[in-house]
Amino acid sequence: MLRGLYGFVAKYVLSMVIVGLGIGVVYREITKAYLSGFPLEEQIIASFYLSLMHGHVFLVGVVIPSVLLLITYISHKSGLIDQRKV
Repeated sequence: MLRGLYGFVAKYVLSMVIVGLGIGVVYREITKAYLSGFPLEEQIIASFYLSLMHGHVFLVGVVIPSVLLLITYISHKSGLIDQRKV
């Protein structure tokens, strides 16, 4: 049961890494050329929201599930989680 959980979370984390990196590429590279025609205030606001989205995707999609998976793994290996009851 836990092996399936490990695999599922690992696939989820990998997909969120790809999404987060994609958003980071959009944030850093594509918006430079695209936003150059907009006023400075709009450029700052758009890049600010993209940077927030990039950071939150990594935090919520990668860091938190990875830490929870690590805690689950350590608890399982130390005997705090009984495999028969899961």
